[in-house]
Amino acid sequence: MVVRRPLGSLETAVSRKANLVSFSVFVVKRMEWKKLSMFSRSRKVYSSSFNVPIYLLGDLNCRLENSNDPGANALVNFCRSYNLSILINTSRRVTETSKSILDDILASDTRQVQTATVMESSISDHDLLYVTLKLKKARTKPVYITTRSFKHYSPIDFNNDVSLAPWPIVDVFDDVEDKLYALDSLFTEILDRHAPVKTCKARCKPNPCVTDNIRGLMKTRDEWRKKAKKTNDPLSWTAYRYFR
Repeated sequence: MVVRRPLGSLETAVSRKANLVSFSVFVVKRMEWKKLSMFSRSRKVYSSSFNVPIYLLGDLNCRLENSNDPGANALVNFCRSYNLSILINTSRRVTETSKSILDDILASDTRQVQTATVMESSISDHDLLYVTLKLKKARTKPVYITTRSFKHYSPIDFNNDVSLAPWPIVDVFDDVEDKLYALDSLFTEILDRHAPVKTCKARCKPNPCVTDNIRGLMKTRDEWRKKAKKTNDPLSWTAYRYFR
């Protein structure tokens, strides 16, 4: 999700993507150095709200190559105050009479910066600035599912064990809770023997929108399709299309 908010000559864009590194981008267009206080206020809001790195890029409109320029001095002091780094220090606006540094990229966290460079552009007297960030996908935690394994389940063996279980032992107890506990223990012991409980890692996260009712309808649809393809019965095809 990218949120954009115009602030006069300053436009902000906050990137908040799931499983990706988040960051805030401030785009400047002919910024007046006296309006840096506007960026100061907005930076405090975004950094306190999201706690993400800050990137400011665009036309800062101050001559960084001139140490006597008031705008350049204000920008340098501003970067020192907010721990911002100036990524590009070469001329970006070149004419037949001058070479100036009007555009730049400021970053609060240079660890995410992979490259920051200038691309020559013929459509404007300002060259194109761009920065490449290291946005690694966050590693998601694995999802484990506890279920019963019916891999070696045999209905005949299961029924035999159920019929041979000492069910009369339930009548020994007088309290209904004790009876229920004894019955549950006997049945669970047999069930664990034929269909043991196993914990396995899910290959993908379950879809919360797919309920048990929907899964049942999907299973019915697949069964009708299988039967229709096998028998080519018109009624089976009709049933399949209905559940589809």
